Amino acid sequence: MPESKVDELDLSASDFIEISYRHHRIATLWANQGDLRPLAKQMDGSTWKRRLVRSLIPTVARAILVLRKAGLQVCLPRDSLGAKPNENSIDLLNPILKVAADQKISIKSAVIFWPTGDRSSRRYVVGLDSERTPRLFCKISMNPQTDERLFRAEDQVLKRLQNMPLRDWLTPRSYGVEITDNYIALTLSALPGARSNLSTDRHPHPFPLKPMRGDSFTQRKIAGDLSWFPHNVSELVCSESFRAKVERIRSEEIAIGLAHGDVTKSNTMMTSHEQNWLLDWEFAAEDAPLKLDLVAAVLYRITTLRRRPQLPIVVQQRLLADCSVHGADERDVILALIYLSNHQNRWAKELTQSDWTSSRFVAEPSDLGGEDHMPYRTTFSTASSAQRYDAGTYARESWSSLLWHSERRFLAELLGRRDFVPTRSHYLDFACGTGRVAEFLSPGFLSATGVDISEAMLVRARERVPGVCFERADISNGDYSLSEPADLITAFRFLLNAEPRDRMPALQWMRAQLRDSNSRIIVNNHGNLTSHKAALYLIHRYFRRGHVSTGNVLSHREMIDFVRSAGLSIQEVRGFGHLGGHAHRFLGYRRMAWVQDRLGTIRCLERFAEDQIYVLAPKS
Repeated sequence: MPESKVDELDLSASDFIEISYRHHRIATLWANQGDLRPLAKQMDGSTWKRRLVRSLIPTVARAILVLRKAGLQVCLPRDSLGAKPNENSIDLLNPILKVAADQKISIKSAVIFWPTGDRSSRRYVVGLDSERTPRLFCKISMNPQTDERLFRAEDQVLKRLQNMPLRDWLTPRSYGVEITDNYIALTLSALPGARSNLSTDRHPHPFPLKPMRGDSFTQRKIAGDLSWFPHNVSELVCSESFRAKVERIRSEEIAIGLAHGDVTKSNTMMTSHEQNWLLDWEFAAEDAPLKLDLVAAVLYRITTLRRRPQLPIVVQQRLLADCSVHGADERDVILALIYLSNHQNRWAKELTQSDWTSSRFVAEPSDLGGEDHMPYRTTFSTASSAQRYDAGTYARESWSSLLWHSERRFLAELLGRRDFVPTRSHYLDFACGTGRVAEFLSPGFLSATGVDISEAMLVRARERVPGVCFERADISNGDYSLSEPADLITAFRFLLNAEPRDRMPALQWMRAQLRDSNSRIIVNNHGNLTSHKAALYLIHRYFRRGHVSTGNVLSHREMIDFVRSAGLSIQEVRGFGHLGGHAHRFLGYRRMAWVQDRLGTIRCLERFAEDQIYVLAPKS
């Protein structure tokens, strides 16, 4: 071990820098000018705003130092850059310096973070060696009475887990707790190869968690005997259907063990060495439900990575679907929700108050390690989601309804051509949803069929278009085919939303259902990359780099490759939505419809439209 170099941390340096931002973490840096950038990288980068602030810190700090050396006094509102270290800042270094001296760890520079908001009593210190590598990480609470139990619990758990491997996961080493009249501090080993010790820039893989190894962590007890299980079920604040399920579980023997209890993006990290770390063990417990971490991880992803608000019943169904894929049954979910409710988890409380009468739900697995959304085939599996599709996505004068206005005009133009689909016997609307497209096109054919995997969507479609035969079918198993060949097939809002592995088989299946070479397929791509979405795509890639979401887009080149590989050729392309939804909100529905109709007639602009419609023909 290298000899301790605590004395190299010069607290009287003139280039001491304290950095604060109103809604972000505040950092104090002791460093030479050349060390500012690597130290700034240690700041929190969990959101794009924080990453932007972090990227500006070295430039702003250098500018202030240069101005100060020139004899100019620089003062910024709300910020203090270049301030001298005060006594409180120096006191915060004591715990990490003591550990460094005891363990003979080299510490030359330090970074102190002040989190804002509800946890403003917390401080975090990162100690770096002469190579600017994080060596120690210290959590400090200025409320010892409040946080002593959590800090000591985390210290005990981490010491027990030391040298006891968890499946695919690593935990930091704890150097113990120091408590004074003013603070309580827990010093840990810094994570090797990690950009930040406060939050992660990437979601770990595999995710969610796998069960922990070791029989010492697992035992079986009667659910009603556990401290966190409600002893009086009748007083439980929940729905009657949930209460009935809790009552049935009360007398059952369940598996319990050590669980992390707080699986979120900020508490899990993947280093550059492809190692997975678990952070923040203060909520860990040895009598927790064995599948708690799995359920908590799935619930976290479902409720935080989708921007639109979701109804509790929708979250419940998705939670059961994904948990069942990873080996957790309904009872595991119920137990985890009880445990999480006791720890003030908002979504867990809402789910316990939702209806669990018909809670069992079967869906295809979703790749929780890769995509940040549920599979498209399960998105509209409930009546509420189908109703929200009509009332929300295609609400009156919405952006989607404006696109449909232009799409409808183009479809009417196609049907008005005598040479377009000369035989108009049978029409198929693939992924028909609530029957919007079928309602418009079916009157031009002798018979029509609508196919979708969601029964909830088909119920609304049958009410909307009684004269069309709507069937629930899954073409991925290869068992379904049309009783009569189709002269025209449409598939709107499918290719972009569907999982990549489902796109090619769907196109090939539609190609096989055509009557002859005069038959046509009409598909659309409502997320064209070379439209105004290109700028949003780049913003996603820059500010969410390391995250899985980069926007829902498909390029024109990708569409050409899909079409050619499926044995089809492009006969015509038409584009709509050149200005985007933001312009729609600014101009209003009527003005935007007028502008869009004019731009849609300019053929050279079709490549730059958000919504592209492709007319496809089978290759001879």
